[in-house]
Amino acid sequence: IDKVLQQAPPLDAPAVVPSPEVLFGLLAPFQEDQDTFHKTGGLHAAALFTMDGQQEISREDIGRHNAVDKVIGWRLLEDRTPIDDRLLLVANRRRDGRVEWTPPGGVVDPGETRLEALTREVLEETGLSVAAWSERVYRVSVDFPDREMRLGVEVFRAESWSGDLWFDDPDGIVEDGRFVDASEAPSLLGTAPAWVRVPVGDWLHGTGVDDHYDFLAMGIRPGELVVERR
Repeated sequence: IDKVLQQAPPLDAPAVVPSPEVLFGLLAPFQEDQDTFHKTGGLHAAALFTMDGQQEISREDIGRHNAVDKVIGWRLLEDRTPIDDRLLLVANRRRDGRVEWTPPGGVVDPGETRLEALTREVLEETGLSVAAWSERVYRVSVDFPDREMRLGVEVFRAESWSGDLWFDDPDGIVEDGRFVDASEAPSLLGTAPAWVRVPVGDWLHGTGVDDHYDFLAMGIRPGELVVERR
């Protein structure tokens, strides 16, 4: 009885739950993929689905836990862990009061490499400690002729991290953040400038990411810039 009444601790991040339509649609493809069960009627199975209901993998075994282990093991061998296809976005409070939701990041301080700077910025902005980064995913260039400046950005994907989300940005910019999936991200990314929104949107929806995104931003005031991709 004591174990039944034991309460689980709250999740560190808001749970992302598929729609009822997606959940109800998972069973049919899952059952169709259980070849050995159809022959014997005596096996357990486990499967991994994306948030929109696409089955990635299924495995069968005489033990249900073994079937789950096989699914996780496949993902590990594919170098696709943790099993979380969500994107971390943070809320940046700008000087004019606007809030822009973007992936975490920042500037490279003197003496830092790019990945050292990125690791430091992510820790400062989110409380998460990244242990491993991917190769560069893409780069972004933005020309601001009216402000006589040029912005250069290189984007990497965190492959391994630890810690809990907390927000105490020493720069006083990042106020909040959370992991989002492909259905929630567009509304938040809509607050970000085009040089953030466009490439992140391409990556998130799997439409193919260009190696280089080049933009021109005309104007002086950040909230009134006219931006076009070149």
